[in-house]
Amino acid sequence: MLLLLAFACDNHDLGSPKGNDSGPIDALAVIDIKCSPCHIGGGTSGDLALDDFDALVGAPSGQSDLALVTAGDPEASYLIYKVRGEQDEVGEGDPMPPTGLLDEAEILALEDHIASLDEIEVSR
Repeated sequence: MLLLLAFACDNHDLGSPKGNDSGPIDALAVIDIKCSPCHIGGGTSGDLALDDFDALVGAPSGQSDLALVTAGDPEASYLIYKVRGEQDEVGEGDPMPPTGLLDEAEILALEDHIASLDEIEVSR
């Protein structure tokens, strides 16, 4: 069972997925920079591994009746509520990341990425 629990990670500057570039933010860069320090590999916080974002599609959250990610529907994706700090509206748990919420552009990038997912493509 995947759980999204808040465990303290080193409180260090995680950088920006936008870098010095003024172009659009890449959702997978947001995950890589803001989430992966605590959620990658075998020692993942809350039993949530972000090594493969597609594996989150349809996976239960353990803290909500919503799936972690619902392909094509960010509003039905618990991950979005967690990064908005609105997890109590649909479940329980702490906002993510514990080092500080994502900014609006980063959240929008994640929402756009989830909205663009096709469940058939993800399951291949």
